[in-house]
This record gives sequence, structure tokens and C-alpha cells, in this order.
Amino acid sequence: MVHLKKSLYGIDYMYIGMDQKGIGSILGSETKMTEKGDSLTSVYALDDYKDFSKMENIDIKSSETVVNFIEKAKKTKEAMRGITIFGAVTEPLTTASGVRPVEKLLRDTRKNK
Repeated sequence: MVHLKKSLYGIDYMYIGMDQKGIGSILGSETKMTEKGDSLTSVYALDDYKDFSKMENIDIKSSETVVNFIEKAKKTKEAMRGITIFGAVTEPLTTASGVRPVEKLLRDTRKNK
């Protein structure tokens, strides 16, 4: 597909990275697949701020999700010779939506009066 885009449109790069669900799962959120094949966060790591103290620092060398992602990225890079591959990490608000329900996250951004 990437090689086709390059030949048709001159697009010669590919983005790889973790989205909020990937980061969220590393931090303790749980995702499940729907019958239609969509990924859905079923349990949020930070549903209540009382749970904040339960969150731990991530050891990226032992995190199964991170290790699997890095291995897949290496395989992709090897398979896509001649294509520029770059990665990115989601920004803080997107990452927060992976560990906190969106409706609560939006309430968190409002100033209490």
C-alpha cells in the first residue's frame, strides 16, 4: 500500500506510533474488540482520581505492549526499505483520554466555581 501511494502520489513516508489506547493500556486501561472489529476502552485506569496513587511508572524495557510495538516497528522498517518511517507519541490530552473517560476528562478541564 505504501509503495502504491509512492508511485501514484509521490508519498514516500510512513507514520508509526501508539495512539491513546496503546498508551492507555500501558498505564492500566483495558481495551476490547467489538463485534465490528473496533477497539473500545472497557476499563479506564483513572476512572476516579483516587486511583491515581495506584498508577506506577512504566518500565519501557519490560512493558509487553512497548516491546511488541518496538519489534513490529523494526519489522516494518525492514520491510519498507526506501520508505521514510517516522514515529510520534500522542500529546498529553490525547494520552489522558486513554486513561480517563472522555466525559470526565472534559469536566476536568472546566474551572470549578
